[in-house]
Amino acid sequence: MSPRPLVPMLIGVGALLGVGLLAAAPSSAPSATPSPAPKLVPPLAGRLVVTSPFGWRWHPVTGQWSRHDGLDLAAPVGVEVVAPEGGVVTRIDVAGGERGAINGNAVFVRAPSRVWAFLHLSRVKVALGQTVRAGDVLGASGASGRVTGPHLHLQVTSLGGTPIDPTGLFPPGTFVTRSA
Repeated sequence: MSPRPLVPMLIGVGALLGVGLLAAAPSSAPSATPSPAPKLVPPLAGRLVVTSPFGWRWHPVTGQWSRHDGLDLAAPVGVEVVAPEGGVVTRIDVAGGERGAINGNAVFVRAPSRVWAFLHLSRVKVALGQTVRAGDVLGASGASGRVTGPHLHLQVTSLGGTPIDPTGLFPPGTFVTRSA
């Protein structure tokens, strides 16, 4: 009986363990590095002052402990609100309508990996189904819906509907608290 060759046996074991022969790969092999995430544009110009952060809070209107799935940003009525990244306008709420009773005038933009919502607007300047690019004007800040004063409520969810804290999407220092 002749001995079995060692090299094929080692290659067979390596294949079973998922070990590849990377040294044999040509140096011109395409890179598997993902492309960098797009740079986001802040939704308001100037200093972004957070008046109510993401997370649990005492609701200023209902007086109940509730989850706040966005950021409230200080803004007087009429400040332009822009898209942080490109996408498609998938929903528009109108103040006084079913959803608009709480959200006021609102715009929802589906981007490649998340959905952006801009609530309590004084005006909406886009149409349902419209494609927008980062920096395009969506509307103007306001005090429509269930609010105590003018501001922009910025909300982000995954495509599956999980709330995302917007502060983690922008560079550190983009948002400041009211006391700062």
